[in-house]
Amino acid sequence: MAILSDLFSKFSFLPKKFVGIDIGTTSIKVAELHYADGVFHLTGYGILTNYGHLERINDAIQTRTFKVMEENTAKLLEALLKHAKIDATNAVMSVPAFSAFTTTVDFPVMSRREIAQSVPYQARQFVPVPLNEVLIDWQIVEESVGKLVVLLVAIPNDIVGRYIKIAKLAHLKLSAMELEAISLARCLMSKDPTPSLLVDIGGRSTTFSITDKTTVRLTTSIDISGGDLSQVIATGLSIDPFRAEEIKKAYGLKPPPGQESVAHLMLPLIETIKSESYRVIENYARRTGVRVSQIVLTGGSANLPGLLEYWAKDSPYKVIKGDPFELGYIKYVSHLAPIIKEIGTSLTVACGLAMRNLKI
Repeated sequence: MAILSDLFSKFSFLPKKFVGIDIGTTSIKVAELHYADGVFHLTGYGILTNYGHLERINDAIQTRTFKVMEENTAKLLEALLKHAKIDATNAVMSVPAFSAFTTTVDFPVMSRREIAQSVPYQARQFVPVPLNEVLIDWQIVEESVGKLVVLLVAIPNDIVGRYIKIAKLAHLKLSAMELEAISLARCLMSKDPTPSLLVDIGGRSTTFSITDKTTVRLTTSIDISGGDLSQVIATGLSIDPFRAEEIKKAYGLKPPPGQESVAHLMLPLIETIKSESYRVIENYARRTGVRVSQIVLTGGSANLPGLLEYWAKDSPYKVIKGDPFELGYIKYVSHLAPIIKEIGTSLTVACGLAMRNLKI
């Protein structure tokens, strides 16, 4: 699904490389990929993180209530692309879940033209603002006898305009914008039709997306995240929040002897995220009759030491790490192995975006 039309669809050729740009709440992630011999290859990557939010709650790139600033973000993005030596100018950008309205709607079997005509009437029921203030897109996610399931997405025109301006200021050719959950599903679930819950633990929010038969069926988010884990460590140990961030990444839920308090401080928040994930799964099962069988942990905080093992213990669901490099979906040069192991889950959305226009 793309909120902007694919500008390359009218041509008989496609650029050999695309860069996916994931503008999150506290960081910008970029991944440059090319597709050859049936395999995606990583040719460049970069992550720029704003740690100011650890001290000042409002110091973020964007949040549910704070809109992204075009000029500042474009400067950061341009500097990141230059530092990462990424030369691809054809880009796809993500839109976070909190910036969009999404729902699934059942339609009787009809043509795509008829669906397009019906979508605005359906959208009025779930979009809480006038329809002339949003851009609406849709995608068929399931076809069965007598029924179509359609995912509807509405993004405020103001958000679309801001992203277009960021790309222009950063001297990029923006081919599409896409809901981050769609990118995650493409990157992690395109080969796995299993009903799954993707848990994307970011810097300022955690997003839950259910996929079934490789497509997104539901997405929602909460304002509990990796940043909150750092904050509880800083408060509990009376230390600088930046030092707390370092300790979180180094120890996670597997601290050395004598440092067990680090894990104990984080566990209540982690349990809250777990409980919300189970609630999302149960609500979806009641509404659709479909049972999720696995949970996929991704995002920057998914690499927290011990998190996967802790979550999987006594879980009624299979729990795996959503790392496209570890899963073998994207190849990279061998000398990058140590760093990719640390940041693979952080690049998932950016990689999914770059994949969008490469494999035809």
